[in-house]
Amino acid sequence: MRIFKQKSAGDRARACGMAYLSVWTLCVLWFWLGRSSGGGWILSYSILVHRIILPLAATAAAFLLTRAWGLTPWRLAAMAAGFGVLHMAAIWATVSLATLLGQANIAGVGLSVLLDGANPAAAGGLLGRLARERREKAGPREPDPH
Repeated sequence: MRIFKQKSAGDRARACGMAYLSVWTLCVLWFWLGRSSGGGWILSYSILVHRIILPLAATAAAFLLTRAWGLTPWRLAAMAAGFGVLHMAAIWATVSLATLLGQANIAGVGLSVLLDGANPAAAGGLLGRLARERREKAGPREPDPH
């Protein structure tokens, strides 16, 4: 079964980027709408979202984007930095904003958080680049009869 039914690799990559932004938005909304679950929820939210969900989504999105578009090393680095900025923005939009509004008391975001989002995206991008090179070496595929 095909997940994406678009015709071109660029359309699939755009859909993948939109899927990442949807995951990002849902994580921010989950923080602000799921606040009534009692004490200790910030730690579990932070571990689940900032250490598992967003890095895995960034790795998968970077893999699919790089495999579809064949990004150069500079564009790959820019894409990884973009995912790093989005990771930092997710923390700003949740925990740091709650601290600013006086609803929590948590330290601010440093630039090292940028690497927390950029590293998984860089790994996914490199894997996507390797997959694209391997596919190009193998030659053209036969068309799908379906």
